Amino acid sequence: MSSNPITYDPDELLDTAQAATELGRSPRTLERWRYQGAPAPGLPYYKPGDPSGPGRVFYRRADVIAFKRSNLRRHSSEDPG
Repeated sequence: MSSNPITYDPDELLDTAQAATELGRSPRTLERWRYQGAPAPGLPYYKPGDPSGPGRVFYRRADVIAFKRSNLRRHSSEDPG
């Protein structure tokens, strides 16, 4: 039996809905995190065009995976980071 590792393009851009699905959150939660800067500057995003205007937001797949890993816990009393 051969094991095939999962491969992905770390620079693949996910839209808000795709990133939210990957994180098990709602798109609205990611919008709130962007607006409030929470739960950190831990999940970078990319907004092409005018950064202050309306427009689509994207997340690099590698950043979403890194964010998930940084929030892993072994038990409920463990502090993040």
